[in-house]
Amino acid sequence: MGFTPQKDPYMNDHERAPPRGGRRPRAPSRPARSRSAVSSGRQLFIAGDPNSAWSRRFHDLVVGHIVDAGGQDLLSDAKLSLIRRAAALECQLELMEARMSTGETVDLDKYNRLAGGLRRLLEDDRHRAPRARR
Repeated sequence: MGFTPQKDPYMNDHERAPPRGGRRPRAPSRPARSRSAVSSGRQLFIAGDPNSAWSRRFHDLVVGHIVDAGGQDLLSDAKLSLIRRAAALECQLELMEARMSTGETVDLDKYNRLAGGLRRLLEDDRHRAPRARR
C-alpha cells in the first residue's frame, strides 16, 4: 500500500505540484472560434463598410502605428486599442481639414478637442517603441 495524496479542494490544478515528469498540466484551450472577427483580425470593424475611404485610411494609420511601435507581437491588446483610437481621431481630423481646405466651416472647438485627445494618445509613449538615437 502506497501513500496517495488527497486533492486539496481549495487549490486549482496550476497551484498543485507538477507531476513526476516535471510538467504542469496544460490550461484548457479555447475553441478555435472563440475570438471575435475584429479581435482575430478577420474584420476591421464590428459593423460598417471596410472598403470606404475612411476605413482604408484608418487601416493604413493603424498599420503604420503598429510598425512604429515595433510590431503587433510586441503590443498588448490595450496598446492596440490605443492605436486604433488614435487612428480614428486622425481620420476625423483629416476629414475636418479636408472640409476646411475647400472653404467649408468646421466646428473649431470640436477640431481642437479632437487634436488635443490625439496629442495625449500619441504623447503617451507607453504604446510606442523607443526610437533609435541618431
